[in-house]
This record gives sequence, C-alpha cells and structure tokens, in this order.
Amino acid sequence: MELVVVEGPVVVLVSGGVDSSLTAHLVKESGLTASYWFIDNGLQRKGEASKLRGMFSRIGIKVNVLNGRRDFLKVIKNCETGEEKRDAIGEALVKKAMDIADIEGSKNLVFGTIKNDLLVCENCSVTDLGRYKLVEPLRDMLKEDVIRLAKGYGLREFAKRQHFPGVGFAVRIEGKVTLQKLKLIGEITDFVEGVVQNFEADYYAYFPILLKTGNVLLRIVESDQGLEAKVGKLNQEQMNNLAGGIMKRFPVNRVFLDLTPKPLNYIEYM
Repeated sequence: MELVVVEGPVVVLVSGGVDSSLTAHLVKESGLTASYWFIDNGLQRKGEASKLRGMFSRIGIKVNVLNGRRDFLKVIKNCETGEEKRDAIGEALVKKAMDIADIEGSKNLVFGTIKNDLLVCENCSVTDLGRYKLVEPLRDMLKEDVIRLAKGYGLREFAKRQHFPGVGFAVRIEGKVTLQKLKLIGEITDFVEGVVQNFEADYYAYFPILLKTGNVLLRIVESDQGLEAKVGKLNQEQMNNLAGGIMKRFPVNRVFLDLTPKPLNYIEYM
C-alpha cells in the first residue's frame, strides 16, 4: 500500500464505506492538498449524505456533496440486469468525478478501490481517464486487511458499517428502478438492519432485495474477506420476526431467504 507521488491537488471520492474512508484518512495524513467529495446518486440509504458529513467531520475531514440524483436515475432508467446497472453507474460516476476535478482545478482522482473489487469484476477497473491521473492506494489489499488497518487508525465507526454496494439500491431492485421502488427498498432496508443488528451474530452482509413480483428476498451471509460467503445462521424465531415484520409493515405478500453461497454467485443479487 502506498500513495503514488502526484503533482498538484487531489480529489478523493468517498462513499462512506471503510475502503474509501481509509483512503481519505491516508490522504489527509500524507499532507497532500486534497478535497473530499461524496456523489449523491439517489441510490444510497436515507440521509446518507448528512450522516457521512458528520462521520467525516469527527475525523477532521470536510466532505463536499454533489447532487447527481437526476443524472444517475436517467442513465439506469432502461437497465434491467445488475450488470447493466453496474456498468452504467460506474461510467456515470467516473464522469462526475472528472467534473469535480475540473471544479477543483485538479488532475488527480483518488478512489478507494480494493483487491476484492478487481477480483469480482475484472472490467470494473478504470483504465482510461484521459488527462486525469487515477490513484488507488488500496487496490492490492483485501477487505479483511482494510478493516484491520482502519481499526488501527481509529476509524472504527467506518469499519463497523454494514456492507453496502457502490451501485447502491440499483442492484437490490430486480428489473427497472423507479422512485417508488427506491423509497420502498430504503424503508425495508432500514427495518431489516434494525432487526438484524439485535441478533447475536457477526454477519458480513444482511439486506433485502425487492423482486419484480413485489415480494422480498432476504440475503444474510457470513464471510471473512468477502471473497467467499455462506448463508448466515438464523433460528426460527429470527426468521419469523424478519418475515412477519416486513409483511406487516410493507405491501409485501411473500418473503424468501436466499441460500446461495459465494463463489457460486455474488454476495449481491446479480
């Protein structure tokens, strides 16, 4: 892990996850002239921008927010599959990052890419940024090592955050994304996270997927580094609390449990 030598100011893109947060902290500690930006694509948890500003302020980093909700929803409006959404959002994110670099008068973009990202998606690494330089100080590190290092730097608030994909709720909605579906999956996610956090278990990820039928699929997995995953252990009472709670509170007729392990498929519903 190292910060590539750059000339001039840098722009650090943060998402609130442990990867980009550790990257931001390393840049801050390096003494580089930097600005820190969160791109609000409208696909994150409720109130995420405000929450992140507070979290980063506690470690001495001021985060700017770019509202790109309309643009991101537009680029995925006709996307059906998770792969289509991922590719469209990734391309839009890079374009927004370059726009921010222009605003800041910078040619250096810093991303929190880690080795897991590159192993999951070989084509997801940005290779052509034209006149901009890409810096990815964590690209050779696995998730478990990133979390350990973040804790060592005192970034425990970020290290303990629930896993959330870079493309957000777009891959947790089967089929086309609409504002109505985004609102619903956000509310169901809040409920699921609130319930599961009370379970005596250390899950790597737990979240709902909104299916085309309007039903919900629950994904709860255990994993060390995110490269492999198995179904999280749940007892009958826990399953009843989750399914019953969802059906009582939301317009959902059925709740299913995803038993798919990784590497037979992704952790996300792709």
